[in-house]
Amino acid sequence: MAKNSELRIYNSALFLLKDMYERIPKFSKQYKYILGARMIDCNVELIKEISAANRARQKSIRLEHINKLINITDEMFVYIRIAEELKQFKSTSAYPYLIEKLAEISRQGTGWRKIYLPQSR
Repeated sequence: MAKNSELRIYNSALFLLKDMYERIPKFSKQYKYILGARMIDCNVELIKEISAANRARQKSIRLEHINKLINITDEMFVYIRIAEELKQFKSTSAYPYLIEKLAEISRQGTGWRKIYLPQSR
């Protein structure tokens, strides 16, 4: 079991959270407190699931946490898309950048899942 700080997926999720904390205060008041809060909450849950998956000893429990983190990334894709549609990102490059960072986390989670899925013969 590696330390969380040594995991690339964990560091990517932390970096994304930091980035969200910098961008969300720039949202309009109407969206900052609902959409922005949900985006941050999802990101925090993502980090918690990564940490829980890393701590889990049993493969089935680890796989359960990995599946949750993949579901959370899917939810975050939706929130980022909504923020883009509502024109809440001040920069035109923010949306593709955030989507790419989230896709990187999703790919890493999917890679973890492939390792722990039962192998069929």
